[in-house]
Amino acid sequence: MTVSTIPPRPSMTKAPAVSFTKLDEMKRGETVTALDYGGSKVGKTWFAGTTGSRTLYISTGDGLDTVKSPLFKKLNPGFNPTVVDIREKLGITGIPVAGIVEAFDLMCDALDYAFTHFAGDFDTVVIDELSATRRHALFKGLELSQQMGRSRTWDKTKQYEIILPAGQDFGAEMSLIEQFLSGTISMCERNGKHLLVLAHQRYLLEKPKDEKGNVIFGEPARIKEIRPAVTGAQFPDTISALFDNVWHAEKVGGGDQGTAYRIRVYGDEITVAGSRHAGILPTVIVNPNFQEIIEAIKLGEPLMDLRKKRGVKLTPAELAVQDKP
Repeated sequence: MTVSTIPPRPSMTKAPAVSFTKLDEMKRGETVTALDYGGSKVGKTWFAGTTGSRTLYISTGDGLDTVKSPLFKKLNPGFNPTVVDIREKLGITGIPVAGIVEAFDLMCDALDYAFTHFAGDFDTVVIDELSATRRHALFKGLELSQQMGRSRTWDKTKQYEIILPAGQDFGAEMSLIEQFLSGTISMCERNGKHLLVLAHQRYLLEKPKDEKGNVIFGEPARIKEIRPAVTGAQFPDTISALFDNVWHAEKVGGGDQGTAYRIRVYGDEITVAGSRHAGILPTVIVNPNFQEIIEAIKLGEPLMDLRKKRGVKLTPAELAVQDKP
C-alpha cells in the first residue's frame, strides 16, 4: 500500500484578500455591463448617446455622425463625451499602409491611459463598435501568428494585397477579442464604471426539412437564430456570457406613424438576448435610455414603474409596440 507523502494543507489563520458581505448589504448596479447588438440603422449609437457626457467613447466605426446630428443634439442637449476615434490606416486595397498594424494596440493603450490618468472624469465606457474592433483584432492576429511561426498569412497579405486568413488566424482574432473584452470588463468593474459595447448581428440559417428530416431543395433557408456578430460558430455564446446584459436593438414603425427604437431585453426562440436584472427590466424597452436603465437597476425598481412615477407620456409609435412581443 502506498502512503501519500503530501502534507495536509494548513488551516487558514490569516484573513485572505477578499471581503465577506451579506447579499442584502451589497449595492445594486455599481457596474453594469451590456452588449447591445442589432442590424444597421436600428438605433444602437443613438442609444449609446443616452449614456451622458460622463462617458469615455471609444469609436472604431462610423457611428459618431449619429450623435452629432441636429436631431440628436436637439433631443439630447449637452451630450459631450470624451471621444477617442481609432482607425487602422488602410491603403486602397484595405490593407494597413506599409504593413503597420496599430489600431488594436491603440485601443488597449487608450483605455489604460484613461483609467490611469482621468478615471474620475467618466462613469461609462462605450465601445462603438465590435465589428470594426474584430477587424483590428484580425490584423493584430495575423501579425502575431506570423511572428510566432503559426501562419504565413501576413506575409502573403502584404505581398498580394488580399486577405485570405487561415483557420489559426481566425483563432488568433477570437482570442484577442475575448482577451480585450475580458480585460475591459474587469477594469470597469474594479473602477466602478459601466460598459456598453455595440455590435452588429449575425443570422444562423438552416435549410427547411420535410417530415422525414430530408432537406427540401429549392426552398430558401430559414433563420434559425439571431446572435451577436462575432467570429466562430459557438464563440458568440462565450462573448455573451461575459456581459450582465445582452440586448437586441430593433426598429419598428415608420412613415406617418413615426419610428420607434427599442431594445429586446429577453430573447425568444430565435433572438439571443438576456439580462441578470430580472424583474427590473421589461422584455422590450421602447425608446431606451441608458442612464434611466442604470437608475432603475440601482434602485431595484421596475423601469416601467419608474417611468409612470415621472409621468412619462408615450408617443403613438411607443403605444403601438409597448405591449407587443
